[in-house]
Amino acid sequence: MKEGLFQRKGNTLIPFDDETLEELKGFHENQTIRCKLHGVEKGRSYDQLKLYWQCCKLVASNNDDPEWQTKEAVDFQVRVELRFYKRDRIKVIGNQVIMELRSISYKELPHMKACNYFDRALDVMSNKLGVDVKTLTRNAQEQG
Repeated sequence: MKEGLFQRKGNTLIPFDDETLEELKGFHENQTIRCKLHGVEKGRSYDQLKLYWQCCKLVASNNDDPEWQTKEAVDFQVRVELRFYKRDRIKVIGNQVIMELRSISYKELPHMKACNYFDRALDVMSNKLGVDVKTLTRNAQEQG
């Protein structure tokens, strides 16, 4: 099953983000699609999520740490540093602690919690590069 976010424009549903647009490409032209619809009180900001990933990409390309060399690695390191894990999904096996990181997806992270996470995440990333958050975000926006 696929999920996506749409916005209503008149009598048409428009994909809200690039991920939803990509999911739609998995269906055939004119194919009937069964959906369950429910509204979201305060929608997440696509621009905020896009800026987050642009910052991850910028950090990855501007440091020498091998653990921070891709945008996915930066995202992982930020979630670990912020202890952004599911508290009920931590296991200790021998000398290892295994934890499941929380998702930043639209479905899993509501608007206000997303704002809080992204503010803290940008602090971590700017500290990694030794710049302030304004400089980080401005440079990320210029490259994006």
